[in-house]
Amino acid sequence: MQIARNPYLRRSMIRNPAEFFGRQREVGRLAQRLATDPPQSMAVIGDRRIGKSSLLAYVSHKEIAGNYLDDPERTVFLFLDFQEERRLGIEGFFRAVFRHLQKAIGDRCPIQGRPDYEGMQAVLGQVEQAGLRLILVLDEFDRVTRSSSFDADFFAYLRSLASHRDIAYLTSSDRDLQQLCHTQEITDSPFFNIFSTLQLGPFQPEEALELIRRPSADTPFPLEEHAGLILELGGLFPFFLQMACSAAFEVLQEEGECRPAQVRARFSEDARPHFQFYWEQMDPVERAICNGLACEHAPAPERSEYQDLLRRGFVLQEGRLFSSLFAEFAREAYSREVGEEPMEVQAERLRSMEEELEKARQVQMGLLPQEQPEAAGLDIAGRCQPASHVGGDFYAYLQLDAARLGIVAVDVMGHGMEGAVTAMRFSETLRYEARGRSRPAEIMAGLNRALHGTLHPRGYVCCCIGVVDLQRRRVEVATGGHHPPLHYCRAEDRVLELELGDLPLGVRPDTEYRSAELGLEEGDVLLFYSDGVIEARDDREVEYGEERLKELLGQAGREELQAEALIERLFWDVGRFSASVGRQDDITVIAVRVVA
Repeated sequence: MQIARNPYLRRSMIRNPAEFFGRQREVGRLAQRLATDPPQSMAVIGDRRIGKSSLLAYVSHKEIAGNYLDDPERTVFLFLDFQEERRLGIEGFFRAVFRHLQKAIGDRCPIQGRPDYEGMQAVLGQVEQAGLRLILVLDEFDRVTRSSSFDADFFAYLRSLASHRDIAYLTSSDRDLQQLCHTQEITDSPFFNIFSTLQLGPFQPEEALELIRRPSADTPFPLEEHAGLILELGGLFPFFLQMACSAAFEVLQEEGECRPAQVRARFSEDARPHFQFYWEQMDPVERAICNGLACEHAPAPERSEYQDLLRRGFVLQEGRLFSSLFAEFAREAYSREVGEEPMEVQAERLRSMEEELEKARQVQMGLLPQEQPEAAGLDIAGRCQPASHVGGDFYAYLQLDAARLGIVAVDVMGHGMEGAVTAMRFSETLRYEARGRSRPAEIMAGLNRALHGTLHPRGYVCCCIGVVDLQRRRVEVATGGHHPPLHYCRAEDRVLELELGDLPLGVRPDTEYRSAELGLEEGDVLLFYSDGVIEARDDREVEYGEERLKELLGQAGREELQAEALIERLFWDVGRFSASVGRQDDITVIAVRVVA
């Protein structure tokens, strides 16, 4: 067996210009705008794995920039990959810029400045005195716009630099950056007005053929004659084309001939996890369109969802899915989700499901407090936002006596009408079990005994109860399968978490529940939250996480945000973080701020 290096194994960003294929139209557009005086800022937008990072690396490479810049020695490209920069804040951003800048210009200009706004001004002055201009290449820049570490002033500052300095920005993100900001104030920032947008989609057919042909042309296993099979598998997606080429190259090398069945099997093994990822990002209409095309039922091409799939490369101009194996995957996935029923039966079942979900949503919303409680010295706000599938989240306030207020956060196991009915039953039981009791662990134990044996099989309820003593300024908390509240302590300027973690309600009738107590001072904040907050995911399957939540709470506490403003900021941040995939669970938050 002849052995040759497989030239199609690269799955990460391409840094070597010799290994970059296609995209000459896009390169030309970027080059024209970067070559103007002053250079124009550009935002490259496209799906995951479509080649955004490679395109940015290519146009900013010194060898390539020399082809379109009149004076390439005068232009400094700084490539910052925000997937590599961890726990980035404003200071860290400036440190990264200074570090990359010093590396790029070497002895031409010593970089001296503090990692802050004034220091950045000083450094840019040094750069301009050296006769240089700067282009910041900001890969995965949505990591910055989504981060609560960067406020509106930061983006206003970046805008002012582009207006008054010889500097431009070249960014990449999976969607429009204004859809990926963590506050409305930042979304409305004039910073985003300086950008022209380049939408990066699939290859042109001639570019796909170039990728198939050129890397293997000088090897013992050229792929040009197998282009039909490779295009059938990978379509015009650069990532999937590389994968299909790699499978064909390996089979040729191992078997001495390109056996289609083996190539398909090898490609499928690599591609299916990525098919699954893209499928999960599609909404129900897009999935139905893909299934219709896979089953040769042509959907209406004028639909906006069809046109979007066409633009992004999932559908080809001839009206079929980009890959025969993705078509198989779509049929299987849709069948698992919807079933093999006739379309008329599916439509009727979906109508019935929608009616049930609407009834469940009405039940769930009816359990929520209609107004916030009046408690001397406390600013209280709460919000529950159901996901597209209705769950059992809700919250309640209990006036236990003249001096004690109960705050209850609940997450019922189950969705749809089943979860809503359980939530309604729990709400009624809660009022009964709270009578005559003021200790949260006692209320929790009573609820547990009352619910055990009444829930559906394997059903349970997660609950957190906090009882605030308004006179003593103390709160006592008990939990059952629910996250304890976070406590922003202004005196220590840090966020603390109680160590509680007993079983959910309804699991065992004899569960003993513990409680913990803490004092409250002016400026302190308590934040009750459901797991829908920290388990929200972005399109890279990264969770929002507790650390990000703590960071947001700490910042809100230092800014002395009112309770409602804190909740607004949190919902905005979680929504922006998970915007590309949507929320998969209900989100419930109650904020309690000590004001006097």
